[in-house]
Amino acid sequence: MRPTCFLALILALASAPLAAQKPAAYPAKGQTTEQTTQDDAACSAWAKQAPG
Repeated sequence: MRPTCFLALILALASAPLAAQKPAAYPAKGQTTEQTTQDDAACSAWAKQAPG
């Protein structure tokens, strides 16, 4: 494998976690949009504080 191809592969694999998206969450049965938004914000805040 040529060095430039190898380097491009390494860079692509190393940057993959940076492109990770937020997981999709769907509202519970009968849950309002406001409650879904509040739950999403609470989850995001918890995730930022959680170790690991």
